[in-house]
Amino acid sequence: MKVRTKKATVCVLTFNYIILLLGVGSIIASVATPAWWVRDLSRGKYENGVLFNYYKSSDDGIKEYGLRDNLVQFKHDNTDPNGDHRDIILLCLLISSAINVIAIFVYCFLFQLHGASWLCLTITNAIFESTSAIISCGGMIYCEIKFRFIYQNIDRSLCWSYILAWIGSGLLFISFIISILLIFMTPKTFHDKIVITNTKNEQQNEAFEAENGDKPIRTVIVHKGKPNEVVKENA
Repeated sequence: MKVRTKKATVCVLTFNYIILLLGVGSIIASVATPAWWVRDLSRGKYENGVLFNYYKSSDDGIKEYGLRDNLVQFKHDNTDPNGDHRDIILLCLLISSAINVIAIFVYCFLFQLHGASWLCLTITNAIFESTSAIISCGGMIYCEIKFRFIYQNIDRSLCWSYILAWIGSGLLFISFIISILLIFMTPKTFHDKIVITNTKNEQQNEAFEAENGDKPIRTVIVHKGKPNEVVKENA
């Protein structure tokens, strides 16, 4: 069956797909980079992230980069202050990204669906995206609460990984709102049109038979550009 999808539906679906990709990409980039809490001190530059740490000495230029200590152990000590809070933020962002990966694959099928199948998957995707947006935004709000005093004493403009995480969370929330809109934009098909046309043809045939009874039906057959008349009797 040929699908006749409205241009508006395709445009909104494509736009939301791009927004979702950008949101997930921003969150993954923020997790993979250490510039969440940046301090540029006289002895060197310190960058701490939810997954990685980075240090560059101002004296000899030595650089150190690697996974932070006590990763996903939900504890903190002298080597990893606030490690438990960083673990919670990390898990929120990773879970949110994993849910959105599923939503991205679902969107690939939506371009070929219509009717009840479209409605079912758009509702499912809206649930996925709402859950993802709540988790990612919740993780960022938790970050704001637990690290508010640290952010008051550093320059936030240097913490570009933290900024990326907020951008990604915002894009996921926008994608969730658009996914709600897509539920009410179910594409149409030619099915209804075909059924209506066939019904009209049947009605016309029945009316013709009722009017003409057993009169012969004259059918014109075109052969090599010359019409030949063939008379057929009704059964």
